[in-house]
Amino acid sequence: MKALYVILVIIIGNSSAGAQTTEWNLQATRPEQEITRSYPLQITTGKTSSLIFPGIIKSVDRGSREVLAQKAKDVSNVLHVKAAKEDFSETNLTVITADGLLYHFTVRYAADPGVLTFDMGPPPRQ
Repeated sequence: MKALYVILVIIIGNSSAGAQTTEWNLQATRPEQEITRSYPLQITTGKTSSLIFPGIIKSVDRGSREVLAQKAKDVSNVLHVKAAKEDFSETNLTVITADGLLYHFTVRYAADPGVLTFDMGPPPRQ
């Protein structure tokens, strides 16, 4: 009976250590691009901001109606964004592209944004 107890302790000890190692390895090898950061975006009512993505835009979600967003005509990777009204509360915008990447923006109103065109990176390699 004592030998059986020792064997069980060894098996259980090894399996839990292995699980911890596996979990750590999965986190260590997780591609950096899967970790989403939030980009600051200032928009205004009188000017349109353009977001250029490396892939085709598949989905756009606005955090509130104060943010107007539409894909550019005849271009699959450009999103135009504008404020529907002045001084709206901070909100967000989420864009998902065909390559499976998710882009998150924290959107704030600015009377005169310093930058109107945002290039989100080079196109993926084929």
